[in-house]
Amino acid sequence: MQLPIPLVTTQWLADHLGEPELLIFDTSVHLAHKEGGGYLPQSGRDNFNHAHIPGAQFVDLIKELADPDTNIPFMMPKAERFRDILQGYGVRNESALVFYNDGIPMWSTRAWWMFR
Repeated sequence: MQLPIPLVTTQWLADHLGEPELLIFDTSVHLAHKEGGGYLPQSGRDNFNHAHIPGAQFVDLIKELADPDTNIPFMMPKAERFRDILQGYGVRNESALVFYNDGIPMWSTRAWWMFR
């Protein structure tokens, strides 16, 4: 399956829910204010467990799609790790991927960039 354009509308997504080659991922990350300044990233998995687009899966940008061998947050994982995680979610060359998140869209944008 190939997406018609890089950004799809909610109507397009609704019309294609359930298609076998379409994989939908919630990539939500929430930023909590840290005492003393700055932010602490937190997984959006709890919100996903409460409600999500039908058929969507949650991929954790903090724990899964980050390099566990560095203390620098959100570093791109090694290619082998990235591949193995994606295969675990059913991603194949034929897959069409749609990313979304709640809040500021930088998280779904990040996931899109990583997959590119």
